[in-house]
Amino acid sequence: MIAHYLFDDNNIDISGNNYHLISTNVGHVNNTLWLNGIYTYDFGGYNARTPNMSGLDYSRFSIELKFAVHPSRTVSSYFPIIVGGMSYRWFSVYLTSDNELAFSLNNQSLTVVSDSVITLNQWYSLIARLDLNARTMKLYLDGSLVQNYAVAPDFELQVIANNVQSEKHFTFTNFSNATAFHGWVDELRVYD
Repeated sequence: MIAHYLFDDNNIDISGNNYHLISTNVGHVNNTLWLNGIYTYDFGGYNARTPNMSGLDYSRFSIELKFAVHPSRTVSSYFPIIVGGMSYRWFSVYLTSDNELAFSLNNQSLTVVSDSVITLNQWYSLIARLDLNARTMKLYLDGSLVQNYAVAPDFELQVIANNVQSEKHFTFTNFSNATAFHGWVDELRVYD
């Protein structure tokens, strides 16, 4: 395990690796992380991200979290749940305008939409696994496999191709399209 956050009134990484969540303008409600849906650079916006995790391998990792989307979330073609990186946005799990669960790689140059539709104001457990050695990207929702995508043999993450080491963090904001998660998050875990 690389990092583990319970969000029990704090942003402490309990894995022992000291990757404590960096945040401003967030809340803790009923032992969850509350995110207001306002983009970081807009008035009242929040910032919530892990620090750079030196132990993270871009090509093979899993991220797990529980989440509930606020019922008044902004409807857009891209609503982030979790995003890898701030500059490159090399990975993300998001909702479409129809609340379909989807993932993307390389700043949305590769997008895959699942058949799973998320109900607002309902808790879900999400696991996303990327394994470029096995050429797979998998999404699990509440323990069920909802997307098993075969990554093309010639696909390469831009952060790997450009040898970028400073984007090994996760956030709830996509800085390329000024969108931010609106709702509650709990039990965030990052695995190698």
